[in-house]
Amino acid sequence: MKNTLEFLNNKWTGYLLETFVIIVSILSAFMLDSWHEERKERKFEHEVLIEIRSSIQSNIEFLDRGIRTNNRAINSCQLILDYFDTGLPYNDSLDTYFSQSLMWFYPSLENNAYESLKSYGLHLITNDSIRE
Repeated sequence: MKNTLEFLNNKWTGYLLETFVIIVSILSAFMLDSWHEERKERKFEHEVLIEIRSSIQSNIEFLDRGIRTNNRAINSCQLILDYFDTGLPYNDSLDTYFSQSLMWFYPSLENNAYESLKSYGLHLITNDSIRE
């Protein structure tokens, strides 16, 4: 027993240093893993925001086309009604207006990026004004 205590007394600094190195290594591994996870989340946030922006831009273009289509349909209906109100006889040019009056736009917007963000959680977005 005396030999063991003398051995530990002589080597205590080495054991303390080894324990310190192990603790620092474990803490460094946790910090590195946390940093890596945060980096992955920021990359995913960036990708989702780019996808949402792209969806919004395509939805705006889609809605603009729809508004133009609906305006043509409304104008065609108005021309047909004016034609009937004046009592003019039927002619072939009305065929175009009849076909355009039936073309009505029904929106179907792209929202996949928003739905994936909603399922992942809005906490992903770090910017408060964007999140709101």
